[in-house]
Amino acid sequence: MYSYLRFSLGFLLIVTIVTPLTVNAESEFGERFNASVCKNEMLDALAREQRQYRSIIFGEPPASGATIGHVRFDLNYHPFIKVGENTWRTTASGRTAITFRDTDIELTAEFPTRRGIFDTPRTLTSELVPYLTQAIRAFDCRTQAWCSVPGQGIDDGDLVTIRNISGCDEIRLPALPTCNEAMDFPDIPDTRSYCEKIQPNLVNREIALLKMATEYDAAYRTLLQFAGDFDSFLREFRFPFTNTLKKASQLIGQFQRIPCFSSSCDEFPEDPYIPSTGTGGLPDPFPPIGDLPGEKRAANSGSTTIDDPDPR
Repeated sequence: MYSYLRFSLGFLLIVTIVTPLTVNAESEFGERFNASVCKNEMLDALAREQRQYRSIIFGEPPASGATIGHVRFDLNYHPFIKVGENTWRTTASGRTAITFRDTDIELTAEFPTRRGIFDTPRTLTSELVPYLTQAIRAFDCRTQAWCSVPGQGIDDGDLVTIRNISGCDEIRLPALPTCNEAMDFPDIPDTRSYCEKIQPNLVNREIALLKMATEYDAAYRTLLQFAGDFDSFLREFRFPFTNTLKKASQLIGQFQRIPCFSSSCDEFPEDPYIPSTGTGGLPDPFPPIGDLPGEKRAANSGSTTIDDPDPR
């Protein structure tokens, strides 16, 4: 009986001593790693990679030249939208009532102003394909690398080195504080699997958008090339073409001098040797009997005489 009590008291004493240590260790470990915060940081990193990729493809216009509705981000991932001339607003907490100017956006912009690959002038779309392919490939590699960041050790300079991406070079990324301090936390695999699940969907959507943009760019450049060639043709053949039209118009104006040979024409040159009968110069097909050839009509009398070829 007493041995049983001693065993029970000893067991309770051990539990009492060990439990606070375990709780303190877990609480300290939980403060260093928060799965939801880690996911948010990782999503911010993926979104930043997407914005950087699109700025390389489509370019980043200056704040003063951006159209109404254009969105830019600052270094803290806060979005700014242009609502008017030299006027920007943000949805960041505590800054919604502040109006920002173009100079403010340029000073705190996430990415500098640049010209995109599609903005390259005087080239064919087929010549841009290698650069577009390289850009989407780099985007795929970097997004896969971000999915491997949780649980990785931090190198010097608060950087994480990723070497296990198939088909990609070694990538060094900034460490995520809440994702890199815990090496064996149970939620690390879940965080990685979540990222690995959404990463292919993100890349596939960008590939589809890039395909559509490439088709549009090819059609647009083809139209511009045709318009340019046609404009060069008009400039090159302007004098011969206009000179030919001028001579053709002069020739058309001289067509009225050509007699009409159609049976339906009513106007034609009169023959001076054929007396006019009011029928447009043609002889009357049914002349009066007294007007037969060889008959002479007296000028001042109503008598007529007929010349007889034979006086006998």
